Amino acid sequence: MRTVHVEATGALCRAGARASVRRMVLCSSSITVGFGSRVAPGHEETPLDADRAYGTRGALRAYHDTKLDAEHMVAQCTDIEGVIVNPDFIIGAWDVKPTSGQLLLSIARGRVPIYPRGGKCFQNATDCSAGHLLAMERGQPGRRYLLGSHNLSYREFMEKVAAVVNGRPPRWPLPNWVTSAAGLAGRVGSRIDAHRFAGLDGNVLRAMQSDRYRTDARARTELGLKPTPIEEGIEDAYRWFRERGYCA
Repeated sequence: MRTVHVEATGALCRAGARASVRRMVLCSSSITVGFGSRVAPGHEETPLDADRAYGTRGALRAYHDTKLDAEHMVAQCTDIEGVIVNPDFIIGAWDVKPTSGQLLLSIARGRVPIYPRGGKCFQNATDCSAGHLLAMERGQPGRRYLLGSHNLSYREFMEKVAAVVNGRPPRWPLPNWVTSAAGLAGRVGSRIDAHRFAGLDGNVLRAMQSDRYRTDARARTELGLKPTPIEEGIEDAYRWFRERGYCA
């Protein structure tokens, strides 16, 4: 992560300066930004206790630290106007791996009977890409812009997915004891293969059981971002997966 997020960002800053590039947009992550409730969601300046939120070691903490270091590098660059965007949970087409779309595929296959108790901020991939372009055109140098427009519980989001894919929505909340047991298994497994067991990081599982909402008010007011309904991103993702045989 440090090679890709920090060292590569530094190399791009230096190369850009040599080529007289005027502006640069860094795609960071909402993981570096504080969060809150639906009534008082986190914003770009909301403080974050990384130790409490992500632990002091492990893949999630490394992701936070390296993304934040890259942000500082771009914000402090004197040769290029650096603007930072912080996407949250993105859903849409061209999710090749898949990443966030894996949840959609699991629901389409009828394999998700339970839902996490928490919630977070979701964003259509098309709106996320528009946010990048708007940040390049209108963003203030050294400033961060959250890209996430729909604060939903995981249950609400999964019900919307189920409606689009004609699948069954989850019925039962995920018990906390299950996340604790899975986190223990992840801790043991990460000693063998840290990447493979990253999804069972105890901090990741606890995050899914808590409310971590944020607002894109700054992107709307300063950049002119006009988000579309989250259902459009779900439909785009499902159509793309279906056309390429992911749903079989």
